[in-house]
Amino acid sequence: MDYQKAFDTVPHKRLISKLKSYGFNQQMTSWIHSFLTKRTQQVVINSSKSQWMEVSSGIPQGSVLGPLLFVLFINDLPDSVTSQVFLFADDTKIFRTIKSDDDQATLQTDLNKLSEWSEKWLLKFHPGKCKHMHIGKATNNPTSYSLDSTNLESIRQEKGIGVIIDADLEFDRHISEKVKKATQMFALLRRSFQHMDETLFVPLYKSLVRVHLDFASSVWAPYKIKHVEQLEGVQRRITKQLPGMKDLPYPDRLQQLKLPTLSYRRLRGDLIEVFKITNGLYDSDCTNCLKLWKDVVTTEGQLRGHSKKLFLQRSRLCVREHSFALRVVPVWNKLSEDIVSAPDTDTFKSRLDEFMINRDIYSYMYNEPYFSIFSIFSRIVLDFQDFQDSKLFQDDQEFQNFQDFQYFQDCQHFQNFKIFKIFKIVLDFENLVNIEILENFESLESIGRIENFGNLENFESLESIR
Repeated sequence: MDYQKAFDTVPHKRLISKLKSYGFNQQMTSWIHSFLTKRTQQVVINSSKSQWMEVSSGIPQGSVLGPLLFVLFINDLPDSVTSQVFLFADDTKIFRTIKSDDDQATLQTDLNKLSEWSEKWLLKFHPGKCKHMHIGKATNNPTSYSLDSTNLESIRQEKGIGVIIDADLEFDRHISEKVKKATQMFALLRRSFQHMDETLFVPLYKSLVRVHLDFASSVWAPYKIKHVEQLEGVQRRITKQLPGMKDLPYPDRLQQLKLPTLSYRRLRGDLIEVFKITNGLYDSDCTNCLKLWKDVVTTEGQLRGHSKKLFLQRSRLCVREHSFALRVVPVWNKLSEDIVSAPDTDTFKSRLDEFMINRDIYSYMYNEPYFSIFSIFSRIVLDFQDFQDSKLFQDDQEFQNFQDFQYFQDCQHFQNFKIFKIFKIVLDFENLVNIEILENFESLESIGRIENFGNLENFESLESIR
């Protein structure tokens, strides 16, 4: 929702009255009143000038105090409605979960209340710039909302605080835009510097290029392989252009430059956010998406893992499964007590990096078996030598179902898993034993031994099976 000339139309008298209601003393309000009043302005067009006129409303833009006064002026706006409202400077978002016609009617009532608030405080919304977006599955009876008798435009995506939110929460447009921006920025650096060695490249890349690929990644972190590769491809192409690195493998280039993969950067960012949330560094009213295990499940005796173990919520949709609140839980729960109990954020970062450095952050692609997270993060599982005789993987409920993976390559043993489903390619397995269901495989090649399968259905090809 957008205001009409937000900073220019704040009435001074109403602002001062709100400051007094907030508890500002007479001396402070008099000082702010003096800061706002007795200002004059003049309009100049070519050589013609208007008379000097006193400014009766508005907050001086470009000042330090101006944005703070505006936020204080609109601070009571969420109290007038029952739906949730987010405020950021002059940007207002109101949202509500719609489960019935009553919820739709309530949201429209709240819009009417916002209109009444704007009339009362002389800070009007601009109906032509206000829009509404339905997030989730499309409905057969789309609802239209209105503000000041003007129907709001229905949109499929909107940019807010640097992130393009789309109705399906796929973030495809956002990722494409960030990849484009990062590529353009590096091209600008290449044109600006005739020679760029490792010493010059690393600080420039971190400060001017990678920031575009990292910003707010906890919100839009990709789970589809096409998006992961699209982002990682930027760093892969850029590092290849440095002198002497063209023929080096990507992990070797990163190790030489001391740069982790972007996938690891996103995981690290997620874990830092979890640390801040669990330690109360954010407003608890805005960070109730994570729940401690001990607050949800009542058990006797000591639980496995650390004292800040999180409860993994159930999910029905894939987009929910890969959201921040769910994807971070298995990883966080696998960390040690020493890491999660760090006294401050900087200590947590250093301990996490020390813990992860031995797990090859230069080739990490969200598929590290140590964290047991590839069923949540990864679409690629490569070069795992042995899943047999492993307490971590065998007979574990988390690994009863492996679904929607694109590639499994070069694995020696897979035993005692109940379901292998919807695989595109399975190559070079020596043993596939005691699997109940194998469905919808496009190809199975070079398999050493297949036995004790309950079902083998819908295979396009079975080649070279000994």
